[in-house]
Amino acid sequence: MKTIAELEKIASEYKMESKLKKAIEIYEEILKRDIDNIAARMSLANLYYLVGKIKKSIVQYEKVLKLKPHYSYAYYRLGVAHYRAAHFAQAINIFKKLMKLDNDLYMAHNWLGLCYYHIGKDDESVAEYSKLLNISCEPS
Repeated sequence: MKTIAELEKIASEYKMESKLKKAIEIYEEILKRDIDNIAARMSLANLYYLVGKIKKSIVQYEKVLKLKPHYSYAYYRLGVAHYRAAHFAQAINIFKKLMKLDNDLYMAHNWLGLCYYHIGKDDESVAEYSKLLNISCEPS
């Protein structure tokens, strides 16, 4: 039986070879053995997203956030997944939570502006895009 580290290496190789379904199988196996493996769960969520299994990706991002409630990248990816599923109200709530963790995360403002646009809240959309003008995208 392969170790989790060996399985992670195999899954990573499958991802690099664009064998995403095989990588998904490996990450699912890892999570059967280590249900709290945040890295494997994030990788699985991202792969589900890439292959168009948005609902499954959302479930995995939510599980990550239960394990690590202040993980801003998981909030970001969850918001994007909800946006892609046209769950604009959920995406708005998630991006707002994300901005409480990091208000200078320019991409969160961008996605929030898009969400507002899609639900017809043009003033809110413009306000989020205006905030982008005040955020430095350059590393400190």
